[in-house]
Amino acid sequence: MIRRLPALFPLLIAALLALATYWLQFVVSNERTANVGNERGDPDTIIEHFHVDKFDERGRLTMKIDADLLKHYPKDDSADLMQPRVHFVSLNRDSTWRSDKAHITERGDHIQLIDNVHGVRAATPTSLEEILTTSEAELQTRDEIARIDKPLTFTQGMTRIDAIRGEWNNIEGLLKLTQVDATFEHNQKQAN
Repeated sequence: MIRRLPALFPLLIAALLALATYWLQFVVSNERTANVGNERGDPDTIIEHFHVDKFDERGRLTMKIDADLLKHYPKDDSADLMQPRVHFVSLNRDSTWRSDKAHITERGDHIQLIDNVHGVRAATPTSLEEILTTSEAELQTRDEIARIDKPLTFTQGMTRIDAIRGEWNNIEGLLKLTQVDATFEHNQKQAN
C-alpha cells in the first residue's frame, strides 16, 4: 500500500482541486441568486468617465452613451448615471440627449433621464436644429423614441411649443404633443 501512495498522490491532488472548484462555483452561483452581501442594493461597480458604443447586427454604430459616473446595481442589473449623454447615430438625423441623472434598465433598452433633460436633433440643409427641454424623459433606445410625461418645451428656430406631454420619434422625425400652446415663426418677405 505504501508503494502505491506516490502513484495515487497526483490523483488525490486532482480530486481535491476538482472538489474545490465545484464548491467555489456552487458558492458563487448561490451568492448571485441570493444577493448575499448586497441586500441593501449597494452598487457592485462604480466607473468614472463611462463610455459605451452600441452597434446593430450589421456592425453599424447606432448609439453612444457617456457619463461622468456610472453605478451598477447587481440586484436588478440596472445602473445610475450622473451627467449622462446619449447620442443616437441615425441614418436620417442624429439626436443627442443629456440630463443631470439617468437610470438604465438591465439591457439598456430604457433610459430614464432625470432633471434638466435636454434633447437636440441636429440641423440639416433643409431643417433647423430642434431642441426639447423637460424635467424627465424615458428613452426607448431600440426605437429611438423619447416619451415625456412632464411639461416640455420644443423649439425650432423662433418657433416655440409648450405641451404637457409628448413623444419624439427620432427615426421618423415625428413629434406628438398633448395640450399645446405654440408660437410659430412666420417667414415674411418684404415687398419691393
